[in-house]
Parts: sequence; C-alpha cells; structure tokens
Amino acid sequence: MSEKPSQDPAARRNKIFSGLSGRTPTPAKDVGIKEMLQNVYGTVRGGAESVDTKEAARRLGVSQRTVQRWIRGENKPKADNLKKLSTKNRQSVTTKAGRARTLRRAAQHHKALTGSKPVRVRVHGYQGIADSDHGMRQRNSQVKITAEEYSTLMQIAATDGEDAALGYLQALYSDGRYPDNWEFRSIDEFRVDEHPYGDDPRAN
Repeated sequence: MSEKPSQDPAARRNKIFSGLSGRTPTPAKDVGIKEMLQNVYGTVRGGAESVDTKEAARRLGVSQRTVQRWIRGENKPKADNLKKLSTKNRQSVTTKAGRARTLRRAAQHHKALTGSKPVRVRVHGYQGIADSDHGMRQRNSQVKITAEEYSTLMQIAATDGEDAALGYLQALYSDGRYPDNWEFRSIDEFRVDEHPYGDDPRAN
C-alpha cells in the first residue's frame, strides 16, 4: 500500500483547534457585536452561556452598562471600540495567545455545563498503527475519555499547542483502547461529543 503524504501541520492544528474550541480558525465576516463579545468574553452562568460584561467593560475601557446595551442591541460601539473588539475577536482564533485563551474558556464552559461526565472524541482521517502501512488507512475512530482526561487534553492544547494535544490523544488511543503506536497522519474531521452514549470506546 502506498504511503499517504503527511498533512500540512497548520491544517492539522486548525482541525484540532476547531474540534476542541467549537470555533472556526478563520474569523467569519459580518460577525455581530453580541457574537464577538461571546467569542472573546464568554462565560457560563446558571447553566447557560453568557457574556462576562464586567471583564468586557474592563478590557474595552467602557462601563459595564454600555456593554449590556450593546448586547441588547440598544446601542452600537463607537468606531474605536468596534475596531478593538473586532481585533480581539480575530486574534482569539489566529494568534497563539488568543487561541490559548479560547481553549481555556472552552474548557471552563465544558466543566460548568457537563461537570464530571465523560466525552467522546471522534476523528476522521488517515490513521492506524505507526510504521505499518498495512494498518494505516482512511477511517473513522472514536474514544471515550474521562472528564479528567478531557481536562488534561484541553490544558495541554492551551499551554503547549495542538500538536502536543494530539500526542496526548494518541497516547490515550494506545492505552489499551486501540493498538499500540496509534498515529494520525491526517485529520479531516475532529469532533468532541459532550454526551457520549453506550460503553464501546472505539469504532472503525
């Protein structure tokens, strides 16, 4: 079997970031004010996602009441504040520091909404046993991980980057759930299901 060329590292990192954070790595155009505030200053209160208006006000140099009016659509930010918010929204998915903050927020949201429940990580791509073309092919795989393992995965992604997170995930795959030396040579889709069903930790 011929070896599939390795995936562009940046493309692979983007797939992982998108799957873990729920955000696209390319900033969308025509994003609304409320959505940008949610992207940059999102939090969870009372089991629902909301905007940390106090933090947003402090970071943007306006009053908390002003931010609340933006969210309700009663007022729009002035040009300088809109530019500042748009820049922060873009940086939240395009810079290393911004992506780290986005991943930390995603982890906090997950913990607040699901507590200690396990999650299921699903990967579609060219994968299998490393150093074995016979075991490598395009396939779907999935693994159910504990809340603690998921928290570690997110922390590694935020602190050390998506490549390090992938290394940790490959170790989880090889830890009795899939054959040793499991490797992802390319990733077409990376998804986290927060409400896994059933007990089977794997699927092909």
